[in-house]
Amino acid sequence: MRIAVIDVAAESGGALSVLNDFLYYLVSLEHDNNEYYVFVSQKLNIEKENIHYIIKPEIKRSWFSRLKWERIDAQGEFDELNIDLVFSLQNTGFYSKKIKQIVYFHNVLLLESKKKYSIWNKEQRKYAIYTKAIAPYTIASLKYADTIICQTKTICADIKNRLPDTNVVAVYPNVHVDEEYRNTANELIKGFIYPTSPVPFKRVESIIECVKEHNNWFEDNNLEMLITIKGDENAYASKLLELSRGCEAIKLIGYQTRERIMQLYQDHVLIVNSELESFPLLFLEKSIIGGAVISADYAYAIEITGKLPNVEVYKKENMEDMFEKMKWAISYGSNYDMDSSWETNSWEKVIEIINNSCRGNL
Repeated sequence: MRIAVIDVAAESGGALSVLNDFLYYLVSLEHDNNEYYVFVSQKLNIEKENIHYIIKPEIKRSWFSRLKWERIDAQGEFDELNIDLVFSLQNTGFYSKKIKQIVYFHNVLLLESKKKYSIWNKEQRKYAIYTKAIAPYTIASLKYADTIICQTKTICADIKNRLPDTNVVAVYPNVHVDEEYRNTANELIKGFIYPTSPVPFKRVESIIECVKEHNNWFEDNNLEMLITIKGDENAYASKLLELSRGCEAIKLIGYQTRERIMQLYQDHVLIVNSELESFPLLFLEKSIIGGAVISADYAYAIEITGKLPNVEVYKKENMEDMFEKMKWAISYGSNYDMDSSWETNSWEKVIEIINNSCRGNL
């Protein structure tokens, strides 16, 4: 089968990680008769004889360029390559019923209400444009997909509610932690860590306010609150920097490599307060390393952490409940116990869906 893998939007961060992870899985396959034509904006150094790159940097020049390619030009290129199926990793389908399509959906910002963010708010403007202009186009494109793959059952239910006639399935993503970090959590806890980025829906300000409110407890127990934001990234980051001033327990440490995060998990409790996530792998990574995890009780967190033994959730937007869970986490210790089924390579299931669709079994 000839399969077009579409991810021209991926340049860095989580989107590129998803594409790389998928391609590395293809490389690992010993028996794979498919030919993959990978449409990207930049060449990737992941090579195999059945992986062919179609470099399309011009699509990234503007939203109009991408729209023109998706709506008009792409189908012609698929025809020239005799593509049997399109597998989109960029959350978007193609406005065509001429070819089979599977969309891997992992950007839940597209599901947010158009009323949530204000274009007049400097911190929210980017997300307001995204939810009011880009999201409606993207969600409408999903109507043309034969199958949509989501990362949680929570997201599946949301999309199924919007697109009741579309086949929507949940496939949990992969998690891998190198052997050197497994079950290495220390009894001596130095504090908490929130690996995050400076975007409003991460709700970092609530954590800062909670720590400041209970600063004496942090000082008495010699605990710190690490946040992976520097403070100069954007308007929201500047707000967080100003909010944290005067509280020595709060340390804005900026971007950290994945390896460094793994090390910090060994003697810090993971806290997650984001109201919007697809599937935060950090829950599973921290659980493999050991020690406590606390999170706000958003739907995605309840679904994922319900299978983990070392997690407590607190009522979202309730800083007193957050603090109670902080106290619990410090007393938890370094216990480790996790279901190994989480480490099953989920791309195997994705390839199964792709092959079945090509054969007309879906």
